[in-house]
Amino acid sequence: MAATWTITRLNYRNDEPGYDQVVDEIMFRCEDENALPEPSNVGRYDGSVSLRPFDLSSFTAYDDLTEAQVMGWLESVLSAQARADIETGLAADVAAQGSPRQGRGVPW
Repeated sequence: MAATWTITRLNYRNDEPGYDQVVDEIMFRCEDENALPEPSNVGRYDGSVSLRPFDLSSFTAYDDLTEAQVMGWLESVLSAQARADIETGLAADVAAQGSPRQGRGVPW
């Protein structure tokens, strides 16, 4: 399956003169899983990016932010190559789960 990106949390600051709740960090998750009917194998990557230094020229109030807008910020900060590397690593992790290199149990 294709990787799924989600915003899990925003950190904000209240110490910018004239502005409240200025988002300064985005926490995100990228997940991938194998296609059915195979048993479910899931890969997950959690990360964060800083939005500093701030560009407040097009400031949006915290309560008016949308997930799409914040996802756009994430994509502008995290390069296309970095996103591709994360997705490639997750796909490899999911594939490796189908053929584990070690295990445990008893043979009977």
